[in-house]
Amino acid sequence: MDIDAKDNGSLLDSYIFLLDGDGTNVLAENDDEILYEVQDSHLGYQLPHDGTYYIKVRAWDHPSAGGSDYFYDITLLRDEISPSARITSPDHNAWLDPDLQTITTDVSDSESGIRHVTFYWHDADWENSDWIVLEDDWDGRDGWTYDWDTSGIPEQQGGAVYIYAYDWAGNYAGWGSYSLGMDRTPPTVSASVSPLYGDAPFLDFWVTWWDGWDNLAGIASYDVQYRDGPGGTWTNLLTGTADTYTRFVGQDGHTYYFRTRARDWAGNLSTYAGGDGDVQHTVQICATAADAYEGDDSHAVAKTIATDGSWQSHNFHAAGDQDWLQFTATAGVTYTLVTTNTGGHADTVLYLYEDDGTTLIDSNDDDPDNWPASRLEWGADRGGVYYVKVEHWDPYAYGCTTGYDLSIAETGSFEPPANNVYLPVIMRKAQ
Repeated sequence: MDIDAKDNGSLLDSYIFLLDGDGTNVLAENDDEILYEVQDSHLGYQLPHDGTYYIKVRAWDHPSAGGSDYFYDITLLRDEISPSARITSPDHNAWLDPDLQTITTDVSDSESGIRHVTFYWHDADWENSDWIVLEDDWDGRDGWTYDWDTSGIPEQQGGAVYIYAYDWAGNYAGWGSYSLGMDRTPPTVSASVSPLYGDAPFLDFWVTWWDGWDNLAGIASYDVQYRDGPGGTWTNLLTGTADTYTRFVGQDGHTYYFRTRARDWAGNLSTYAGGDGDVQHTVQICATAADAYEGDDSHAVAKTIATDGSWQSHNFHAAGDQDWLQFTATAGVTYTLVTTNTGGHADTVLYLYEDDGTTLIDSNDDDPDNWPASRLEWGADRGGVYYVKVEHWDPYAYGCTTGYDLSIAETGSFEPPANNVYLPVIMRKAQ
């Protein structure tokens, strides 16, 4: 039973009664749909028996009020359909705000409408606790939400919130969000550094922060800062990253300081370490003179190497250094190109090119039997000059520990294509 008066501009402040068949016994009554806020009456009731019932409507201030301006509409609706109800926030597996959590819902009823929504909470101790009522919300003008003061909720994981939505006829529907947690403790994390290849004195090195810890929610992301020198300014290196390491490239002779903080899935953020941060690292290149074959940084100035298996000694004396060589191949001969790591940190990458110095035939990073050296086996289908390029896998690696030897040897023969017609050569790496 729904009265529309004030909403339509009437002066009537209605009061509605449901009377039993005798016309006198009051079964239910209502003054305001929302007390003092929505003054039109609204009443829902489940009838106890078949028969005749009576509805009485009067002014709240009867009998002192009335007149032509006190008009109203009355609607009587039978409703046997339950409303729909859903919690939109927090969702399952969420972490609650540690101070104020707003529970939002999506509830509706296409018949008599939503009368009220009750909000419940159950903590993670399901064996020794019970549901508690947080709020009975009778005013849906804010969208049936509840601002929940969570400041007294202890840390936990596995709690739940639940709602029941009731329509004016007493039908109801429920919905729960489960596996909710409360985490107020920030994670802990610190940065560390390590040179590439264990102890290589290169411009670049690893910065890691993989050993972070969080008590409940788990770490979601990291922020990392660095400082160049003791008087430098802390500068963001990475923000909001899920990575746990990065390669940092510095300058020779500079000392770098690093610090990190972590953010957990509940939104708690740890603080950066003060002072010099978590760790520091000094870049100290072990310089070396250029090898005897420099400059040979392009195929145009490539030096010649024999194919008798003799060794040439090279190194990477500067960042990005490339060593180019050329050799003369005979059609039908198989050649093996090999490097050896003589400096301790010479992680070579070997490339073989056609006679134009740009068309790549094959390449190899690591010889599986001799890491980090390289190895190529190749058969020349036609004679001519071919080019070899050797570079370090790490473009920032150079210095006294990057020496390597290179040799090219004739290791077999095969029948080249007839009439020396060029065909693509199938390359294979050493097994």
